[in-house]
Parts: sequence; structure tokens; C-alpha cells
Amino acid sequence: MQRAKNAQYNAAIKIVKDVQENGNHITAMLSVSDLLQLGGYTAVEYCGGPSMIFRMGRKDVETEGEASNAVAVTAAAHENAVMVSKFDMMGLSPSEYVALMGSFTLGFVDDDNKGKKGRWTMNPYVFDNTYFKEVLMGHESRYLKTEADLKLLHDPSLKEWVEKYAED
Repeated sequence: MQRAKNAQYNAAIKIVKDVQENGNHITAMLSVSDLLQLGGYTAVEYCGGPSMIFRMGRKDVETEGEASNAVAVTAAAHENAVMVSKFDMMGLSPSEYVALMGSFTLGFVDDDNKGKKGRWTMNPYVFDNTYFKEVLMGHESRYLKTEADLKLLHDPSLKEWVEKYAED
């Protein structure tokens, strides 16, 4: 697998490959892509999110050129700009786009910035709808709001879904 330009990505892949090689007979038969997906499912469920059915069988991409609609990830990329760019290229519906942006309810911008401006919500360890409530506050939010987050308020079709998800 070709190394990406992003150090955090490379460190994560190294950990996943270690799990694949040193785990058990199940982790040995899963692709790195499957293990990344399984880790995401586990994190969401652990944080109080919904249980999801895991289906294996993803194939790993060996180079960026093999991925359709590949987006280069660089250290200079803004927090969620790469994700937003990828969403735009995927042709998602407004409800899907906004739902995926809600993933920022979990986690921090990076390990070096865990203050209020280093996270999107008050409790970045809980899977809930507070990301959408914070987005609706716009610049009044005490937490990080990027250009991509605020874009959700400027497009009426996206704002409608932010409001729906903030309610429930």
C-alpha cells in the first residue's frame, strides 16, 4: 500500500495493519478497509450511537490512482475540507450530505488541540445531535465551526436538514 502524505493517516494505517497481523483469525482475514470500517462502527456504538450490521468484503486500494474520485490528503488540508470535497464529488442528496457532516459530533480536530475550539461539540465522546444544534448557532457557537460547517446554513436545502437533525 502506497504511503499517503498525511502523517496521521499513515499512523492510523500502521495501527490497523498491526491489528490485522497480530489480532486473531478473524482480523487476519479482513482487509485494512474492513478493519477501518469495523473500527468506525465500534466507535459509534461505544459512544451511544446506533448498532449497525457489519458486512466484510471491502477491497483495499493500493494507490490513490486506483480510487475513483480520489482526493489527495495533505498536512495542509483544513480539518474537514477533504471530507466535504469528497462529499461534493459523490453527488449525495442534501439529507445524506448533512447526515455525514454530523460525524463531527465525535472527536477533536487533532490531538494537540482539545480545547473548545478544537472540537465541534461540548462532549466529543457522545454520539448525538449536538453537532447540528451547534451549527445552527453559527458564529455564536463556543466550539469550532469551519467554512464547511457554516456552508450548511447558507444553502436552504442543507439548512432544512440541519434543523431536522437538530430536533431529533
